Amino acid sequence: DIGALRGLLAALPRCAWLHSFSAGVDGIAPVLRETPDTLRASNARGAFTSSLAEYALAAALHFNKQVPRCMANRAAGRWERFTMNVLRGKTLGLLGYGSIARATAKLAAAFGMRIIALRRNVGGEAGEVVPEATYGYDDRAAFFGAADFIVCSLPA
Repeated sequence: DIGALRGLLAALPRCAWLHSFSAGVDGIAPVLRETPDTLRASNARGAFTSSLAEYALAAALHFNKQVPRCMANRAAGRWERFTMNVLRGKTLGLLGYGSIARATAKLAAAFGMRIIALRRNVGGEAGEVVPEATYGYDDRAAFFGAADFIVCSLPA
């Protein structure tokens, strides 16, 4: 809450450092512009990159391996034979291609997934894993149509 932050900083006139737990500070930028030059600000850029990339792949595995179905079968004491899908050959669509998306692409590539990205700057830096296709905003319908899984790592 930006109002609460303003109140907190007013109550702490000697505050020298403000840290944001998110990667971006766009939401508090108006307050930062109002503070004295002596207040230093930092953010958590990169702190959660690996964790969020792992979570994205865990979610893809959860749905691809039909974990809810397996859990329901277990709870019912039922053995059901079914074909379990694999991630290899599936297409992972990355909405944005910052540090979290690049880390996710690296993990997905290890699973043999095809990587595509939708980003503002189509010709921007690719990182270790270069997407097979990069779409601009005007091509978003084609991007969403081509992806089996979508990971959104855009700033809030």
